[in-house]
Amino acid sequence: MPVDPAMVDAMLGTFRDLLNGVRTSGSTGEDVDEMAAALAEMEALGQELSDVGDFSAKLAGGGHYQRFTDAYTRVMTAAAGAGTTGAPATIPDDETLLAQSLQAYEASLQQLRTMSGQEEAIGVLEQLLVIGRSGVTYPVFLRQVDEAGLNEALGGTITPAREALAAVVEQSRSTGDVAREAAAIALLERRDAMAAASPTGSIDPFTFELERFRIAAQHAPAIALRDAVVQRIPRLLDLVVDWLDAHTTWAARDDRFTGPSAAETQRRIEMARECNPGFYAVRVAQFAEAFGPGPWWQRPELEQERAAGRILWTDTRMQLAMDALPACVPMATAPTELVARAEAFGPNVF
Repeated sequence: MPVDPAMVDAMLGTFRDLLNGVRTSGSTGEDVDEMAAALAEMEALGQELSDVGDFSAKLAGGGHYQRFTDAYTRVMTAAAGAGTTGAPATIPDDETLLAQSLQAYEASLQQLRTMSGQEEAIGVLEQLLVIGRSGVTYPVFLRQVDEAGLNEALGGTITPAREALAAVVEQSRSTGDVAREAAAIALLERRDAMAAASPTGSIDPFTFELERFRIAAQHAPAIALRDAVVQRIPRLLDLVVDWLDAHTTWAARDDRFTGPSAAETQRRIEMARECNPGFYAVRVAQFAEAFGPGPWWQRPELEQERAAGRILWTDTRMQLAMDALPACVPMATAPTELVARAEAFGPNVF
């Protein structure tokens, strides 16, 4: 969903007016095209983003304002020198150029103040405005902003805040997803290292995105492996539990086996008794081929999923299934002792 059009109009109206004025005067050339391209990028951001705070921060920190203003200055200068662009023969003085920049920063600041979590960007823009309103000329303003590292700092506000990255770590940890937790920790640590290496403590957004991509690619295999294991372990467990429960006296009253008729119910029970051991053997072989020969029930993913409460069966049921594994083989009948333990649960009990 795009940014509210009213907000976009308020923030880009000045730039639209400047471009329209240049075109109306008959100006053409590469610099006019550059103005149009810079404005088009700003307009595109308004369509791509949904958060006005993010939009405002990227306008201010992405170099779009500076690109537009520089091109506009060249148009005015060329017009004054040779009249080749057809623009009015006036050169904007430092005061005009500075006012245009400050107006853009002020518009961004006003929008950011209505948003939560934008304290860092607000602080940087306030420093920019303090310098701009101190009476310096436009060139001095640009120099002081650069020396203070505010351009770099403003660019760094586009990257996720440290708190947001730390929250991803905690969320992954709370769900027991160790693969995604490792990736989140790596990104947080890289973000901290980049901030520590910067004189201003800010982060270059382009470099950060490259690092994010690198870390995501590095951890993708581990995440995919864990997801694949977690997806398949419950089915192995279900085959054993269903096989054992199919030997109980209450099997016909359990929803897993109950069919539209007594005959269908009996067919389902017999299928679980006779076929599940074979299905289980095939799946175990496939599992070992894909994920290694170690016992699937000793995989750390199973314990992680149990701790996170994502395994359907209770610990007691799980233990019974583990005890039944050696007996769940093709052409075998469940041992009486195991069936008796399963009888104690009753139908539709997990």
